[in-house]
Amino acid sequence: MKLMKLALALPLFALAACSTSAIKPDQLNKVDRVAIIAIDITQEKPVSTGDLVGIALKTNDSRAKPQLGVPSEHVANAYQDLTAKLAKKTGWKVMKLDELRKNPAYAAFYKEKTDGFHQAPIIDGRFDLYQAPEVLTSFAVMTTPHERLAKLAQDLGVDTIVYAATTVEVNSGMLASLVGLGKIHPKGKASIYAVDARSGEKIYWQQAEGPEVEGGASNVAGMGSQEQLNQLAREASALSMDQALEKLSITR
Repeated sequence: MKLMKLALALPLFALAACSTSAIKPDQLNKVDRVAIIAIDITQEKPVSTGDLVGIALKTNDSRAKPQLGVPSEHVANAYQDLTAKLAKKTGWKVMKLDELRKNPAYAAFYKEKTDGFHQAPIIDGRFDLYQAPEVLTSFAVMTTPHERLAKLAQDLGVDTIVYAATTVEVNSGMLASLVGLGKIHPKGKASIYAVDARSGEKIYWQQAEGPEVEGGASNVAGMGSQEQLNQLAREASALSMDQALEKLSITR
């Protein structure tokens, strides 16, 4: 069925900004099994010759608009990065990506959140929203009632569900890039949420900005490799996730 979207009046990170950071050690120390149910990367587009022409002709349209996530393997790789980080840092048993996709409860939830009319985030036109194939975006989870999230966690057989998002900026300067001197050094701002299976409440939430990716890549008039850009965005996401997980401490 063709996907339909109903835009909300607020952008994704305006919604996230309404929250406050949360760390609840008592509940976190009781966690054993975890499922990451959503992940996405909101990724800035590299500048191009068309940007310069658009500025001159005043035809650029970078207005925010509703966007559905574009499935991409670099976000699936970011999912696997996060799975490994959580398991190593906490000792939790984190559900693997293939296991999540094959789970009937998750498949039903995914269908529920993507079939027919559903909400879509409003995103700046200079950015694209990418998601892991067959995995929801964080926005789909943010707009789900606590009770439904708690039921999903229980159906998945986990103590906690996690969802995460990263916004990645890639441009180092429009003019330099257009004349062939540009160098892309992406950096990310990550948000990670952990939700208790019993109450549906957040027991961990942090947002953090990571450093620029070292090395980077050349961007000559927007003609850099999309595959290379996606890899750099994945690295930027991983660096910012490291920072967002810095305060997650398990003491048991």
